[in-house]
Amino acid sequence: MGELANNNQNQSEPPTDPVGPPPDPRGRSDSSLDFVQFDPKNNPAESHEEAFGAANVENLAPEMHINKPKSKFKRAITSKKFWITIIFILISATIALWFTQETRAWIVNTIGLRVPVTVTTRTTAEVGQPSALLQKASVTLNGDKLESDEKGQAKFAAKYGNANIVAEKTGYESASYSDYYDFDPFFGLVGNSSKTEQTAELQLKSIGVPLSFKVLDWLTEQPLTKGEFTVNEVVASPTDNGVVNVKIPPTEAETVKISAKVNGYLDKQFELKTKSDSAQQITMVPVGKSYFINDISSHLGVYSSDFDGGNVKEIVTPSANETASIDFSVSPNGKYGVLASTREAKRDGGDNLLQKLYVVNLETGDLSAVDESLWFDFRDWSGNSLIYTAATALTGQRMSSLDVSNFKKTDLSSAISYDQVVVSLGSVVYLLNYGGSSESGVPNNPELRVVPVVGGTEKLLGGGINAIAQTDFDKISYRGADSVWHVYNLNDSTTGNTATPPSTDRIFLGTNSSDGQNRLFADKLDGVTTLFTKNVATGEEKKLYSVTGLSKPVRWVGNIVTFEVVGSGQSSSYAIAQGMANAKKIGDVVHSASKQNSVYFSFY
Repeated sequence: MGELANNNQNQSEPPTDPVGPPPDPRGRSDSSLDFVQFDPKNNPAESHEEAFGAANVENLAPEMHINKPKSKFKRAITSKKFWITIIFILISATIALWFTQETRAWIVNTIGLRVPVTVTTRTTAEVGQPSALLQKASVTLNGDKLESDEKGQAKFAAKYGNANIVAEKTGYESASYSDYYDFDPFFGLVGNSSKTEQTAELQLKSIGVPLSFKVLDWLTEQPLTKGEFTVNEVVASPTDNGVVNVKIPPTEAETVKISAKVNGYLDKQFELKTKSDSAQQITMVPVGKSYFINDISSHLGVYSSDFDGGNVKEIVTPSANETASIDFSVSPNGKYGVLASTREAKRDGGDNLLQKLYVVNLETGDLSAVDESLWFDFRDWSGNSLIYTAATALTGQRMSSLDVSNFKKTDLSSAISYDQVVVSLGSVVYLLNYGGSSESGVPNNPELRVVPVVGGTEKLLGGGINAIAQTDFDKISYRGADSVWHVYNLNDSTTGNTATPPSTDRIFLGTNSSDGQNRLFADKLDGVTTLFTKNVATGEEKKLYSVTGLSKPVRWVGNIVTFEVVGSGQSSSYAIAQGMANAKKIGDVVHSASKQNSVYFSFY
């Protein structure tokens, strides 16, 4: 029992820790346990398992495993602070590079950005010779070479940075220019500190022959002070007295060509002498066309010409069936014409020759038939609408308006005959006759009526009318059976009494000058038909021109007035502008006299 108790006691008490290594679980003694020394420096390729053996490592106590500490570099690159520092350094370096001018230029050039550069070449200004544009000069920018165009410009897509520009041309001293093209570091967000487009102007001094000439208006013969005159690639402008001074490269040629461009005038080319003892001059012809009827090809047709009579063009092909009753009128905008013609030789049931009315496209010459009658009498224009009267039978007439822009004909009235017809402010005021007489027993009783140009109800203004006058463009005076003068106001359609008008021969053109400043009217002055202008703003009236035989067609062409002067069955076209003392004949062609059977003076 005591022995058993001692054994139990020994089993319950924990053994004391022995001195030295633990016992080998495989029964090996301390003296027989071999220790393996592991040095990672000597065995860099071996792991713990390779050094000790797989079996030994598996049986080692937990406390025998070794955790290798991280190096300072690995600890640094895995820290957030390290990467924040690196990013800050990179951003700072990028900003520093971007705000360095040369580096910035390298960056934007590398990614393909370019600065647009316009180089203008001009001549140098000299005494009596202002600077002028210089065409076809050789311009070099950092090795890239271009030729200046008709505006004296050479346009480059240049790299940013230093720019060296050289301009050269035969007959001129070369010129150079240097600059630095910078890119805005703020992209324009805080105010563009550098231009996105660069410009440069180089002036080349001529070493050639001086040339001088004066520029005049063909119609007024007054100097022109504007325009571009190109002489051997030099584009010059006139001085205040209309003189152009240039220098051309040295030449043995006796003449030189001048190309002239002036707004409102026809482009023209001239030839001048390179050496002349007398002053040379050129004349510029205003833009516009004169239209006339002529038998140039033995038959009557319609033609056009420039104001100086040049560039004659056939508008309507002549016809052997055409008679002297042919008539032609041009719309105020100059795009359409209206032709009354017997070219189809058509007759009615009574074997009467008929006229047809055509709208003519003045650009193409195309004809579009819109009406037919025994004859047509053109009265005046209201915008794009022509007011005319037509014989519907041997004893009857009608009045119609024709909108040439859409070929629309509108019948306005019918009567035995029409005397005065006044077109103004979108209305037509006309004197209508019933054709009565004491012999027929039918009272005449002329009536004054008004109707809109677009058609509508006729309004009776008065009966028994024995006198009518247009005192202003918007006022019609008339005297009836009561022997009292009345006035009709076209502005507000009101009537009232008025004083006796100073003239009963006055009649206004329905359209104004193109600038809207002046109206045109005709009156009798010492028995001669005379043209006057009236200022729209001030009402001031000025005599324009007076001549025996002055007749229709009278029309505005821009601010110029054209008209016919008839005599001995022939006529000639003339043009005149405000301030001129005399009208100027348009060319030397004498026209066949156009139809003149109106019972009053009319414009169209």
